[in-house]
Amino acid sequence: MSVRCISVRRFSIGRPLRGLSSPWVQSDVITRSKSRFQGYCTPITSESQIAPAIEELLQLHKKVGKASHPAMYAWKTADSHISMKKGADNDPILKELRNLRQGYDDCGERGSGDRLMGLLDRMRLVNVLVAVTRWYGGVHLGPARFRCISDCAGEALKKGGYVSVSGKGWVDVAAIDRTTRAK
Repeated sequence: MSVRCISVRRFSIGRPLRGLSSPWVQSDVITRSKSRFQGYCTPITSESQIAPAIEELLQLHKKVGKASHPAMYAWKTADSHISMKKGADNDPILKELRNLRQGYDDCGERGSGDRLMGLLDRMRLVNVLVAVTRWYGGVHLGPARFRCISDCAGEALKKGGYVSVSGKGWVDVAAIDRTTRAK
């Protein structure tokens, strides 16, 4: 399944979708040379959840739909029922990944999806969708835009409590979300 950058014109912004419950975590807005960036993340367990989650993000946050790059994103999923143990910080850790699936979409900002995928790799996160919105401010930022994109995405992942300090395996974001909801 290939998910492309979703055009806002396809959806009626302002009417939240019923039946979807993606717990989006958002970063603070970063402003650089009049361009604004904001990161979002949510746990996922399959590729089929990506399009509805992005659609929900666009519908629940009106300002996102008006952005020049509404949803640059990267995602990674893997089977999480294997080799699960509790780490020192009580994060569910996967020692190995099975059936790894991953992808990204630049949404017109060439290279951004690859940067977001690299962030997920460095943070060793799976079963997560991370997205960044950019409101273009009229000034070309060059490579500095990638720092803003990475910073926003990283902040959203930290705010969600998904960043592992153990470094001993891959963190299953969906398992953290299930544990948090059960409390």
